[in-house]
Amino acid sequence: MEYDITFKENVDHLRLEISGTRTRGSEETDAIKSWSKVAEFCKAKNINHILAILRITGPMPPWASFQIGALAEEFGWSRKFRLAVVTLDKESMKANLFTETVAVNRGFDVKIFDNEQDAKIWLL
Repeated sequence: MEYDITFKENVDHLRLEISGTRTRGSEETDAIKSWSKVAEFCKAKNINHILAILRITGPMPPWASFQIGALAEEFGWSRKFRLAVVTLDKESMKANLFTETVAVNRGFDVKIFDNEQDAKIWLL
């Protein structure tokens, strides 16, 4: 199931919300589609600071988590981007932290949080 994305441009960053439910077997594809759209939007608007609020539920397989971090450049993610991700679904936290590790190991500036206040402090 493709996720819903809402964008809100602020003076110093982009705030976006991604919501939906993961569908077994398409977790990786759906996530990559969403992050590709975010990358396209940011490049078109010349925005590098991104605050993402994830309202996505359902399990994320480890392989999908790995692929999202490993393929970031291939689906348009820029190393100029600084991404703070707020994970609201506790079940998703471990998977998102794994994706963070994979992405950071590949030179991307991303950090996972459990609340928006800390994420915004780190981002800005």
